[in-house]
Amino acid sequence: MLFSVAAMPAYGALSGRSMEDMIAGARVEVAPYKRDPADFVLWKPSSPDQPGWENPFSDTPGRPGWHIECSAMAKHYLGPTFDIHAGGLDLVFPHHENEIAQSCCAHGTDIMAAYWLHNGYVTMGEEKMSKSVGNILAAHEAIAAHRGETVRAALLAAGGDGAASRARRCGQSRRFRCGGGAEIERRDPRPARAERRGMGARRQQ
Repeated sequence: MLFSVAAMPAYGALSGRSMEDMIAGARVEVAPYKRDPADFVLWKPSSPDQPGWENPFSDTPGRPGWHIECSAMAKHYLGPTFDIHAGGLDLVFPHHENEIAQSCCAHGTDIMAAYWLHNGYVTMGEEKMSKSVGNILAAHEAIAAHRGETVRAALLAAGGDGAASRARRCGQSRRFRCGGGAEIERRDPRPARAERRGMGARRQQ
């Protein structure tokens, strides 16, 4: 079962990418059964050696697509909408875009989260720190060698280009880039036109 991105006009608002850019930046090879290359999996069949559950979509066991688990946990613990969603910059697309799409369509909401906070990468030498690579420095190891305040300051400063160095509109949302390479995305449910009128009124005062 696939999600058809063409059915959601606001798809892509978080990353601010065009559909062509999103397709080019996708992590997986385009499957031949997709109507649109950007369509993503909601539910997939399971082989005998994979976890699977009975479902109303087929006669064989299946399991959710990898974006579903986050939407399910968010709904269970936080509700259909909540204040802050965070993650690494590498998750903006496709993971967070797909989370928004499936959550908003499932619950009939305009937003999933009011604020999106995306942190920059922590590097070891010239490489991004990653469990798959094995170049990990655990937090308890860092604070054993340095004061906690020093570790926090180093992480916040790494890769930063100055606090609030970039702000831009993205559909009905705002994204702010802060020191340390973090990005904060403000999801504003108000129409952009109404907001522009309000800004104009403030300028006239």
